[in-house]
Amino acid sequence: GVFCSGIAAGLVAISAGVATVPMWGACALGIVAGADYLAFSTLLKRLKVDDPCDRFAVHAIPGIAGIVLAPILDMSFDFASINASGGWDCIRDSTGNCATDAWIQVFLSNLILACAIFAWTVLWSVAVFFPLKILGLTRAPTDVNEASPKAGADNREFSFSPTANNSKPTLHAI
Repeated sequence: GVFCSGIAAGLVAISAGVATVPMWGACALGIVAGADYLAFSTLLKRLKVDDPCDRFAVHAIPGIAGIVLAPILDMSFDFASINASGGWDCIRDSTGNCATDAWIQVFLSNLILACAIFAWTVLWSVAVFFPLKILGLTRAPTDVNEASPKAGADNREFSFSPTANNSKPTLHAI
């Protein structure tokens, strides 16, 4: 349900900075990811987007949040140093001094990375699914949709019905 999907969203979000984000940052990122999941899951349902398992809301949005927020959560409180795999250190400019605005560079590089991943995903999704749509291979067979338009293919393949004593539902594979 929603609780487990919120947990999964938090796990997806922390994946980008798991090696360097401190525990307080991981908790904050989990809260943000859970809120993002709820917001986008609700939005997709209102827009009538067919995403029955909330894959986009659980994986894409929290993943983007994790990529974009990881460098901010990796920074020290004064934004002067970053927690990298070698430990805390400042980000140095071309002269070897600690740069004061380096967090902006790190944030922007991660933002560009998130945009590149999004563009790559859209490109390959269109490249795969558009030809399938043209060929008519993205729809369930007509008999599945006509038999029970509200139930759809999932209900036809896995229907739930109460048992004889109405105590527990049983799964019937068709």
